Amino acid sequence: MTLVLVRRPRGSEIGGADPVGRRAPRARVVPGRPPRRKTLRAPDGTDVALGTLLDAGRTETCLRTIAEGDGWPASWLIVSDSTKPYDLVMRVALAADGSIADPDTAFLASRRDVG
Repeated sequence: MTLVLVRRPRGSEIGGADPVGRRAPRARVVPGRPPRRKTLRAPDGTDVALGTLLDAGRTETCLRTIAEGDGWPASWLIVSDSTKPYDLVMRVALAADGSIADPDTAFLASRRDVG
């Protein structure tokens, strides 16, 4: 799996400061509310559950990578899995309370060989 972090230059975010420093925020779980299940359309037309691409371990790795790259409060994340013919492209951002917001933009893109 390859993780690519795309972030805005420091100081360009709203408020000008990184609200969480270099630590990875945790997704907040609300009791009685099941986690949001999101399905994405793959380039071949099939529906793919987001949870099949980002399990708990991969999600933790992604959050740490964003924190280490000073990517909060928002970043674009590209997750490439060599066993899949597509990459996950997703915008991850902090909610007002500092938890991880549900992604409002996420899609699967065909992988292109470069070189």
